[in-house]
Amino acid sequence: MKNQLIKIDITTACSLLDADFKDTDFLIFENDSFTHVFTEPIKMGAFATCLCTGGDARINLELNDIQVKSGDLVVIRPEQILQIGKTSADFSGKFMIVSSGYVLELVQQYNKIRNLMLYFMTSPSIRLEDDSLKILESYYQLLKNRLDDMDNKYAKDICKNIIFALFYELCNITEKHSQAMSMNIFGKRELFNRFIKAVNSDFRKHRQVNHYASLLCVTPKYLSAAVKDTCGKTAGEWIDGMVIMEAKNMLKFSNMNIGEIASYLHFPNQSVFGKYFKRLTGLSPKSYRMTA
Repeated sequence: MKNQLIKIDITTACSLLDADFKDTDFLIFENDSFTHVFTEPIKMGAFATCLCTGGDARINLELNDIQVKSGDLVVIRPEQILQIGKTSADFSGKFMIVSSGYVLELVQQYNKIRNLMLYFMTSPSIRLEDDSLKILESYYQLLKNRLDDMDNKYAKDICKNIIFALFYELCNITEKHSQAMSMNIFGKRELFNRFIKAVNSDFRKHRQVNHYASLLCVTPKYLSAAVKDTCGKTAGEWIDGMVIMEAKNMLKFSNMNIGEIASYLHFPNQSVFGKYFKRLTGLSPKSYRMTA
């Protein structure tokens, strides 16, 4: 029998890493112990970023190998499976872990940050320009300084607002990156970007590929092929993934009952929602809520 994957949240990270426990919502540290501790596969129970500032490392994220070099930013989302591979002797990085609840709060309130999460679903690693790298490093340092100031009674609120601003800096960086890609890659990639925006807007009401194909003036078959060629998933799988991600977040973090969640996601009734959820996750909504 295989051992169950360790799930890493902020409290767990503090017990395993050489880092001070500062708050239940976020943690900042600047060493390479993250790579040394997690040589076995783990499941993330929080949102994490790694800003590589030296050397290189190989990581496996959801069975995809990613080579990380100095100047790269890697974003790891909750529920993703991560394994650290080989790292160079001179590897160094700045790390941040933010609680799922806090990220969910931002995602629910600000569409730009929801779009940011969508971006990192397909591009978990991004190469930073020198100016962007310096800006992010300054945010990390500012956060560390605030967390180290134990006498400041407003430190927690200040840090939350710094993280909020940092997320918007990431929005700016990814939008520039997407625009640069659009100047060089047309056709399927452009269609994929338009599809993502449409799904982000409509997935709570519309789960049919036909709806999005009609909206984008292409056939359902062509849309699914274009999406799969771009990200490895069909249009239907992408839509289902968005719905399930939203359903899981609501089951885990909201006080809504299952019937209310089904209604919010525009299922005809709780039974249909339950069958849909179990088909895609292997668990009933009730079982998932009890074990999440």
